[in-house]
Amino acid sequence: MLNYVPTKNIITVSHNTPLIEVINIINQQAFQNIDRDVNNRFIDCICVVEKSTLIGFFNYQDIIKSIVSEHNWKNIDAGKLMNYPVTNLTGNYDPRLAFSIMQKYGIDYLPVIDDSTIFLGIVTSENIAKQLEAQILSIEQELQAKNHSKGEKDCVLRLPTAENISNKEIQEQEIQFLERTQELERTQELERTQELEKTNKLLQRAMCDRIATEAQLLQTTSELQELFQAFPDIYLRLQTDGTILSCHARESCHSYLPPECFVSQKIQEIFPEHIACKFKEAICHIHKIQSPFTIEYSLYIAGDYKSFEARLLPSIQHHIIVIIRDITERKIVEKALQNAKNELEIRVEERTKELKKTNELLFREIIERERIEEELIYRVEFEKLITNISTNFINLAPNEIDAGIKRSLKSICKFINVDCSSICLFGENKNQIALAYEWYSEKKINLMLQQADTDLIFSSYVINKLSKFEIIHIHDVKNLITLRNISISELNIGNIQSLIILPIICSGNLIGGLVFASITYMQNWTEESLILLRMLGEMLGNIINRKHVEQALIVSEERYARAINAGKVGIWELNIQNNQIYIDPNLKKILGYNEYEVSDCFNDWLNLIHPEDLELVKLELNAYLQGTKSKYEVQHRMRHKSGDYLWFLARGNLIKDDEQKACYIAGSNTDISINKQIEDKLKISLKEKNILLKEIHHRVKNNLQIISSLLSLQVRKIQEPEILDIFRDSQNRVRAMAMIHEKLYQSTEFAKIKICDYINNLTNNLILSYRASGLIKIKLEIEEIYLKIDTSIICGLIVNELVSNSIKHAFPKYNDSNIKIIFTTLGDDKYLLKISDNGIGINRDYLHQERTIGLQLVWNLVEQIEGSITCEVKSGTSFEIIFFEQS
Repeated sequence: MLNYVPTKNIITVSHNTPLIEVINIINQQAFQNIDRDVNNRFIDCICVVEKSTLIGFFNYQDIIKSIVSEHNWKNIDAGKLMNYPVTNLTGNYDPRLAFSIMQKYGIDYLPVIDDSTIFLGIVTSENIAKQLEAQILSIEQELQAKNHSKGEKDCVLRLPTAENISNKEIQEQEIQFLERTQELERTQELERTQELEKTNKLLQRAMCDRIATEAQLLQTTSELQELFQAFPDIYLRLQTDGTILSCHARESCHSYLPPECFVSQKIQEIFPEHIACKFKEAICHIHKIQSPFTIEYSLYIAGDYKSFEARLLPSIQHHIIVIIRDITERKIVEKALQNAKNELEIRVEERTKELKKTNELLFREIIERERIEEELIYRVEFEKLITNISTNFINLAPNEIDAGIKRSLKSICKFINVDCSSICLFGENKNQIALAYEWYSEKKINLMLQQADTDLIFSSYVINKLSKFEIIHIHDVKNLITLRNISISELNIGNIQSLIILPIICSGNLIGGLVFASITYMQNWTEESLILLRMLGEMLGNIINRKHVEQALIVSEERYARAINAGKVGIWELNIQNNQIYIDPNLKKILGYNEYEVSDCFNDWLNLIHPEDLELVKLELNAYLQGTKSKYEVQHRMRHKSGDYLWFLARGNLIKDDEQKACYIAGSNTDISINKQIEDKLKISLKEKNILLKEIHHRVKNNLQIISSLLSLQVRKIQEPEILDIFRDSQNRVRAMAMIHEKLYQSTEFAKIKICDYINNLTNNLILSYRASGLIKIKLEIEEIYLKIDTSIICGLIVNELVSNSIKHAFPKYNDSNIKIIFTTLGDDKYLLKISDNGIGINRDYLHQERTIGLQLVWNLVEQIEGSITCEVKSGTSFEIIFFEQS
C-alpha cells in the first residue's frame, strides 16, 4: 500500500494554465469525489507540472486570496499563484523526518519523486499520521508477545501437583498462587512499563539522529545541485557497462543532446561512432586500472565545431563518474599559443643574431658611455656652478653687480683650470674696446693685459667672428700672433699657451667679448664646455645690460618725477578688496593738502568730489568693474583745500591677480581746469557761429524765395507755352535749392540733410506746381539717409528734373498714373537713386541725340557726384543712378 497520494488523485496543471480554467477543473473533480471512496478521492492540492517534473503547487486558500486581492484575477495563470516546493521526498521516505519538515515550514504537503526526478505524488499529514500509528501498533504487539511468553513459562515452573496436596492446602496454595500471580503481574507490568519507556527513549533518539542525518543529507544534496548549476560542466554517472544512471548540467549549458535524453541509455550509443570508441576504451581502462582517464573529441553543434574534454573517474559504488567540459575556447587559445610559439622561435633566432651584433656595439658603447659619463658629470657640475652664479646675481643690488661679476670670473676660472679671464666691452660701432673686468691667479699676477694688448687681441678677424656669434678657440696662441704679424715682445701676454674668446650677447646684439687664457699648459676645450661658456657669456651680457637698465631706470624715474610735477598729474591706486586708496603726494599737492592731511579711505576721497559729479564717478567706476565699459575715463571736479573746485580727467586700468580676480585699479588724475576754461570759451564762440550760420541760411532761403516770386510774376505775363515751361522749370529748380536752406535753418545739424523729408516736401511742391494733385500718385521708398549739403542739392535737382519730366510728358491721359522714387544705401558710402513711372515711355532719341536742357542738366549733375546713370524704357521709364558721396 502506498504511503503517499498518487498523481492520479491529484489535480495537475501547467504553469501557464489560467486561473479560471483551474477553477473549472476543481468543480469537475468535486462532482467525481462524491462517487469515490475515501481512499481514492482527490485532495485539495493543485500541482504545477512540466514534463513529469513538479515545479510548484498551491491550494484552495491561495485561489480564494488571489480572487479577493486581485482585480484582474481572471488573467492570472498558475505560474504566478504557485509556491515552490521546500524539498522533495523519495518513495521510501521517513515519516518522522517528513513531519518535522512540515512542522518547521508550516506546510501541509511534500512532493514525492523517484531517482529520475519524475513526480510520483504528494505526502499529506494524514499519510504521516497513519504511518506513525502503524509503527506504534507494531511496537506494542511485539512487546505484548514478549511479555506473554515469559509469564507462561513462570507459571509452568511454579504449579504444584494435585496428588501431593489436600483440599485445604489446595485452597491455601490457590490463595498464595493468586497473590503470587497478582504480584507477578504487577512486577511484569512494571518491567514492561520500564522497558517501554527505555525503548521509547531509544526510538526517540534514533528518530532525532535520523532526522538530523536526513536534514544534513538534504543540505548536501541542495549544495550539490547548486554546484552542478554553478559548474560549466556536464556530470554523468554510469554503470560499468556504460549505461547512464543520472545526468546533471547547468541550465545554460549547450551539450550534444538535451540532458534528459542521456538517462537510461548507454553512452556509447548517443555519440557518433568515432567518439563512442573513445568512451569504450576509457571504460575498459577504468575496469582494468581503476584510475582516471581523459579523452578529447569534437562535435558539430549549431553550425560550428566545438571541442570537449571528458574525464572518467571510478566511484566507490562501482560506478563511473564522467565530467564533460567544453574546451573550445581553450583549444583556440592553445592553437594561438602554438602559432605564437612558432613565431617566437623564429623571432628568437633572428633576435639572437641581432643580439650578437648588438653585443659588439654595446661593448663599444660602454667604453663611449664611460667617457660621456665623465663629461656629463663635468657638465652637471659646470651647470650647477652657472646656476649658482645666476641665482646670486638675482639678489644683487645695482651697486653690487661689479663685485659679483669679478667673483663669477674667479669661480669659472678655477673650475675650468685657466689662469686669467677678462671682459671687454665694445663701443657703439665696435671701434672702441674697453677692458671692463679682469681676474688673474695669484701666481700670474704680473701678466695682466694692458689696453693696448686688448686692441691687438681683438683684431678685425676676431670681431667679425664674434659678430656672427661664433667662438674663437685658439689651442696654440702662436696662431693669434702670426695672424697679426706681431712679435711676442709687442704683446704683453708672456707665455700664454691657449686662448678662448666668446661673444657677450644681450637681446640679440653683440656688446663685448669674454676672454679665458691658459698659461700653464695648452688646453683643448670640449664642445660641451664651449656651449656652457657661451651660456655664461649670454648670462653676463644680461647682467651687464641689467646694470645699464637699472641705471637708466633711476635716471628715468627722476625725469618722470620732474615731468609729473610739471604736467600737474597725480597717481592713485585703489585696493578693491579693502577699499583703501593710495594717493600720490603730487596729487595731494595739486589739491593743496600736505602728506598726512588726506585719509587713505576711499570714501573720504569720494567726499572731495563735487556733489554734482559724485554719482557720475560711481556709475563709471562700477560699469568698468562689471565689464560693461572697456575703460575708466571720466571728467569731474574736486575740492581744493581753499574751497575752490578744480577739473580733473581721471583714468584707470584694472589689475588682476594670477587667478584673474580683480584686485587693484591703478590710475591718474590730470588737472584740466585750464582746458575746461578754454573749452567753455570755445562753446560760447561755437554757439555764436551757429547763430550766424543759421542767419546766413535764412537769408539765402529768403533771397531764393524772392527769385522764385519774381519768376512767378514773370510767368503770369508769358503767353507762349514753351517759354512758360522754361520759366516754370527754373522756378522749381530755385525752390528745390531754397528748400535745402530752409531745412538747414530749421535743423540743429548744419553739415547734413535728412534726405527722406527733403524729397517728400520737394515732390509735394512739384505736384502742386503742375496742378496734378489727385491725378498722379508718388510712392516713396526712401531709407533714413543723411547727405551732405552739396550732395543733397544735386540729388534734389536731379529728382526735380526727372519728376517734372514725368509729370509733364509721361501721362497724356491720367489713368492710374504712378511715379516711384527709391533711395537706398548700398554700403561704404555708396547709394542708389531710382526714379520710375508707368507712363508711355520716353523716346530713346531724346536720350542719345536730342537731349533737352533738363536731361542735359541731369547728366551733368550725375557727373559732378562721380556717379553712373542708366535709363530703361519698359512699361514706362526708369532712371537708375548709382553714386558715391565723397568724404
